[in-house]
Amino acid sequence: MMAGGGYTYGMDNINIPKTSIITELPTVMNLKEARLNCRDFDAVITAGPSKHEVSDFRHPIHKVVEFHDTMFEDNGGPSYENVAELIEFGVGVPKLLVHCHAGISRSTATAWGVAIANGQDPLDAFLELQQNHPDESSVFGRGYKRAFAPNILIVKHLDKYFNLGTTLLEIREKHTEGGW
Repeated sequence: MMAGGGYTYGMDNINIPKTSIITELPTVMNLKEARLNCRDFDAVITAGPSKHEVSDFRHPIHKVVEFHDTMFEDNGGPSYENVAELIEFGVGVPKLLVHCHAGISRSTATAWGVAIANGQDPLDAFLELQQNHPDESSVFGRGYKRAFAPNILIVKHLDKYFNLGTTLLEIREKHTEGGW
């Protein structure tokens, strides 16, 4: 399912633990890390990967919205409605895990949007999420910082959602490293 609404696991008779004051930013992980750690969080957002790829998570509060990691909506990229659905699910959740496949693009953009919806300053949230982004381990045992490159289409939708013109695109362009 690429278009339309997402899937929500375990939502029957469960209230999502939400609060109006969130000081903790969402945590971003890749698919493998999320599979291992999802039970440590109040709720999980899967931004992109398909329902069957995460059916083994069995987290009681888990939103899955499927779309491709592309900058073009007509190539299966996220719609405005997809992005709004993810943000509205995540806002107010104290300990939120957001993941995609690699933990680089879709998840970082979604986590940034949730942080802004929770009242964080857009630039401060971007820089803190970037700073907190996980390290990768290499074959040689030395780690390096995982790329932090919020998906451009999601960021465009976030600018529209928050009525920010091109503010978020400009922050992304100025502060994204590695040529993404």
